[in-house]
Amino acid sequence: MIIRRAKNTDLDKVLLLYGYLHDNDATTSKDTLESIWQKIIGSDIFIYFVIELDNIIVCSCNLTIIPNLTRGGRSIGLVENVVTHLNYRNSGLGKAIMNTAIDFAKDKNCYKVMLLSNSKREEAHRFYESLGFNSDSKIAYIKKIP
Repeated sequence: MIIRRAKNTDLDKVLLLYGYLHDNDATTSKDTLESIWQKIIGSDIFIYFVIELDNIIVCSCNLTIIPNLTRGGRSIGLVENVVTHLNYRNSGLGKAIMNTAIDFAKDKNCYKVMLLSNSKREEAHRFYESLGFNSDSKIAYIKKIP
């Protein structure tokens, strides 16, 4: 098992993995995805972590480091798109990649790491709670933009 930051050549593998994340995701042109990926890979605040087994990316999450003017100037970490390949779930990979993201956020002097989870995914909620996340201290409001 290799846990690492995603690299330029990982886009297609990450996109394959994302098939397990959203059933009905909107389609986007390959050129647009490539352009977005280049912005991500070239950034020091957008970090994609992957777990690779036998040259296959089987788990991924992304962490955004948000600069902040409060809390002594300490940043905020925002985790999104946590996904593990269906055949590798419940094997500790999700925990490993989340701990990697959390440790990275600590190293970047974040004072907290946040994430959102679908309100109906109770198994995911238990997973995040096992990592020390809680839903007691904040309420998330989301406005979808068409």
